[in-house]
Amino acid sequence: MVNQEGVNAYGVHPGRHMVSAEVNSMGRTYGQADLQVDVPEGATVQLFYTGPAGVGRAGQLGFQPAEHAGSGLVLASRGCLIAMLVAILLAVGLVVVTLGRSPSPRSLPARTPISATTTSPLSGTG
Repeated sequence: MVNQEGVNAYGVHPGRHMVSAEVNSMGRTYGQADLQVDVPEGATVQLFYTGPAGVGRAGQLGFQPAEHAGSGLVLASRGCLIAMLVAILLAVGLVVVTLGRSPSPRSLPARTPISATTTSPLSGTG
């Protein structure tokens, strides 16, 4: 049966039933979840389906509402991605600051004047 988002009611005979739910989006099916349910005579059984946090993960089908399957992993991976981006930006900023800095004046050795005297080969000889 195809259902819609929100509350869906289905009339079934009393007994044991296998209930399956999944997400269909843009021609893809994912988030499969199955649950075996016993329905007593004249009773109503309420089930909750929670789709996965990402494609390729299982959904959750149960008697109580649940968080998105895999949401902790998705949050952790997003946190790691943000940390890596911050580290890269800091590294690039450090390189830019270092390259943009004017060279520091270094102490150069003092220049010693050189005096040259020339003597004529003929001077001093008589």
